[in-house]
Amino acid sequence: MVIDDEATLCALISRVLTKAGYHVLSFTDGQTALQLLQSQTEEIDCILIDLMMPKLSGEAVFTAIRALTSNIPIVLMSGWSDGNMLSKRQNDRALSFLPKPFSINELRAAIEQTQEQVALHM
Repeated sequence: MVIDDEATLCALISRVLTKAGYHVLSFTDGQTALQLLQSQTEEIDCILIDLMMPKLSGEAVFTAIRALTSNIPIVLMSGWSDGNMLSKRQNDRALSFLPKPFSINELRAAIEQTQEQVALHM
């Protein structure tokens, strides 16, 4: 699942991940993504969230997801460093941060590493 308010970037990430073999659901707002996630938590393998979004921030989306489940790997993305948010959640093994801009290889590596962390701690 990709959640990013920049529609072009959201579509690009979705295309790249689809070509890499992932089934991708993409959303340009957190509220719509959360509505789907509430009914399909078990079908989601990883979530990429842009931290800087209007209306519902990436941090609010993250908090809502963690209220539903702690097992879904989440990769937070931002062009702004948000070490403070990550340091508050350093015990969350299913969380990583990917600074924008990033390459396709960095994107895939962040997803794979976060999924591996979850698998190791289950």
